[in-house]
Amino acid sequence: MADQNTQLLARLAQLAALTDAVTRLRENQDRAAQAAAARGAAEQLRLTAAQRATAAPGGPAATATRSRQPGVSSDLGRPGPPSMFLQA
Repeated sequence: MADQNTQLLARLAQLAALTDAVTRLRENQDRAAQAAAARGAAEQLRLTAAQRATAAPGGPAATATRSRQPGVSSDLGRPGPPSMFLQA
């Protein structure tokens, strides 16, 4: 009977170690997926920046950031500062 209890405790310890290893593996997989997503986003930002840098002045990419209406802020169309305060 003592031998069976020892084996049972050994199996429980192995199961606990396996559970811990699986948990660490999943955490590492989550970190790897997050890192891959960050790399993809960074690459997309680099491509966008390169396209804007090579776009002709006055082209659609260059004017996209300047298409705001004067006197309207970019947050939900709320009124911005009066036009006399806007710098050209």
